[in-house]
Amino acid sequence: MVCLLFMWHSAFTFADDKCRVYNQISQQLCEGESIQWNGKTCTAGNTYTKTFTTAAGCDSVAILKIEALKKQHTDTVVALCQGDYFLVGDEQLSNDGDYHFTLTASNGCDSVVDVTIRHWPSFTTVTDTAIFTGETCLWEGETYSTTNTYTKTYKAVQNGCDSVCILHLTVTDKPMIDSTIQATICQGESIDFYGQTLTHTDTYTAKRIGSNADTLVTLILTVNPVKHTTLDTAYLCQGEKITLNGTDYSTAGTFTQNLKTVNGCDSILTVTVVVNTTYNHSFNASILTGQTYEWEGDTYTQTTTETKTLLSSVGCDSVVTMHLLVGDKPIIEVSEQMAICAGETYDFFGTVYTATGSYQWKKEGLDEDTLFTLDLTVYPLVEPTLLVDTITNEAVYEWDGRTYSESGDYTYTYFDMHGCDSMVTLHLTHNKVAISGIQTDISCAAEGNLDIEWSMTGVADQVMILFSEVAHNAGFADTTLASVVPQVTLPFVAKAGHYSATVNLLFRGTAVATDTVAFDLLYPSSVLEQVWNDVIAVLTYNYNGGYHFTAFQWYEDGQLLAGETHSYLNRPLKFGSEYTVLLTDTTGMQMMTCPLIATEQTDISLSPTVLHRRQPLRCRVSEQASLTLYNTVGEVCITRALPPGETCCEVSLIKGIYLAHIRTKETGKTRIIKIVVE
Repeated sequence: MVCLLFMWHSAFTFADDKCRVYNQISQQLCEGESIQWNGKTCTAGNTYTKTFTTAAGCDSVAILKIEALKKQHTDTVVALCQGDYFLVGDEQLSNDGDYHFTLTASNGCDSVVDVTIRHWPSFTTVTDTAIFTGETCLWEGETYSTTNTYTKTYKAVQNGCDSVCILHLTVTDKPMIDSTIQATICQGESIDFYGQTLTHTDTYTAKRIGSNADTLVTLILTVNPVKHTTLDTAYLCQGEKITLNGTDYSTAGTFTQNLKTVNGCDSILTVTVVVNTTYNHSFNASILTGQTYEWEGDTYTQTTTETKTLLSSVGCDSVVTMHLLVGDKPIIEVSEQMAICAGETYDFFGTVYTATGSYQWKKEGLDEDTLFTLDLTVYPLVEPTLLVDTITNEAVYEWDGRTYSESGDYTYTYFDMHGCDSMVTLHLTHNKVAISGIQTDISCAAEGNLDIEWSMTGVADQVMILFSEVAHNAGFADTTLASVVPQVTLPFVAKAGHYSATVNLLFRGTAVATDTVAFDLLYPSSVLEQVWNDVIAVLTYNYNGGYHFTAFQWYEDGQLLAGETHSYLNRPLKFGSEYTVLLTDTTGMQMMTCPLIATEQTDISLSPTVLHRRQPLRCRVSEQASLTLYNTVGEVCITRALPPGETCCEVSLIKGIYLAHIRTKETGKTRIIKIVVE
């Protein structure tokens, strides 16, 4: 474009003493332009003269001074949000690219404008969530309960562009799972079935509410009877015995054996033993000389003593001794029967007897003799009986009309059918069972096992661990252990939360000691990610296992970091230190995370972070990446492609603060570094 500006910016005439007249003309032209003056091409920035002769014969000198007006050139880099445009003159620029325009400046010269258009990346977050009918979904501060797609638009902090959040919500009916279990108990026992105490054979149902599905649990309960068997009375003779299931019985009494049926229930066997006496009897007989005596098929004519073993009316041996006296003097016989208990004595005409037998003493008279006969029976004492039993805690033992509550040996003596002492000893043990100090180890959600420990005194034969309804819904299952150890390890897949459980110590099927423990499952360290050596972030719902968080508080080695309440921690990390976050979810529950140990990462680096103008930046990456440098208003200042390894980037920046974004191509790892140009 050629601008001919005949602007007589300054024109004047003067004369010298030689009759010479000077005329000066001022002219403005744009750089690179020219005009024709008096047949000569004149360019901007130069002065030209031309001498003429006037009518009076004097010189007339014309002076042309041309001022050069500068052309303008503007180089602009513009960062736009998606959907925005940049206006140059009457043209709207909305696509990335380099544009060249020639316009007219206010001084009338060309104004060359070079524009580079770049767009900020758009941020769109898509969340796919499924809930069950009757539940609600809290998303971006609002509650939703119907299947639909919801959209919210925000302004990004770093560039002011729209950030779009999209929720795809699906509402379905919660599935119902049928589960059938079978259980067998013995008569007199009970089983707990989701709060119901069951004691009879039947089919029972209960509904268990779960986080992902409800379960209709059907219990088929069989109650096996306890068998009571009474055997016929066993009759024994003294000295005999019977053997029943390996146990010998030789004394009178009623005895009970506790056995097990094929179903594992009690089989109570009762037998009564009667011990018949074996008699030892003697009698005196006398005849005169020449007479005979008949006894049990034998004939006797002389003085003699004869013993025979006969059977009593109950089939036991009866030893009978005959004392036959043959003579001329008549003998009067006097018989006496006496019974004593073992350990006692009997005085018979000055002689003390302690054993069963027939004893005689003869008293001679003038006309006749008297023969006294003693039939002595010594009944044996019943063998001492030992009863062994155990009571627990507040229970008492009732025996012989008395109540016992402490460990010890208690003896009771009673009289048998013969009036002799029979001693029974009770060996009682008081099993004082107690549980204390119950606690759980710190456990991370969905990371393996839950260890429950406690201290106990006394003896128990089972441990039953019952979880709360909240714990049941989270996936914990009640557990019964046959061996009693002060620690159990239970696998689980539950989410983070507050839970509780009750530990019952059982003795002979009855709970004798109970304690309750509350425990927390912390958020696993996998909800955190170390982005770089100065950034740790809490992952979003799609990547942290399905948790929604509304508040954050960071800790370093257990110490609170004041003011660090964002979803990310941006500060130089101490390598080897433990970083945790107290998280608040959408229900208001607060729970700590398990620790993440910071490690030094070296696959992306940029230095120096404080530099002078034209000082190069050294970038090191482990894979192909890109570098974008933004100023404080979000404008793109520099864009570079970075090959693997170290790259030296020449920069030419004015004094100020910049943000360098480095993003790897394959892994998508991003690091943001503040750069200060002094």
